[in-house]
Amino acid sequence: MQSDVRTAYLFQCGNEDLFAVSHDKTGGVIPGGSCTSGWLLRQEFQLGTQDQLAAPVDPEPIIRGITAKGYYIWRDPCWAQRTAHWLRATTSPSPKLPQTHRR
Repeated sequence: MQSDVRTAYLFQCGNEDLFAVSHDKTGGVIPGGSCTSGWLLRQEFQLGTQDQLAAPVDPEPIIRGITAKGYYIWRDPCWAQRTAHWLRATTSPSPKLPQTHRR
């Protein structure tokens, strides 16, 4: 159903293998205590469509978790490695700051 389609956001706990999904783009509803290094927004996607998150996790628990608590958290070391590789491939390098020389 078209009314069931909602934008959702994928977060990753730093560079760890811990992930979360929420409808809140800020991630404010995801418990901070579960991720001491901070939740990083990784991807926006449409939850409830055929082109859902390309994660090895069943969408039903995600939907139930979001409905019940506003978020869903899971751990997946294999997907973390793939996500890190994808981020390196799609992120431009940060600009280099000029070096200062002291005499």
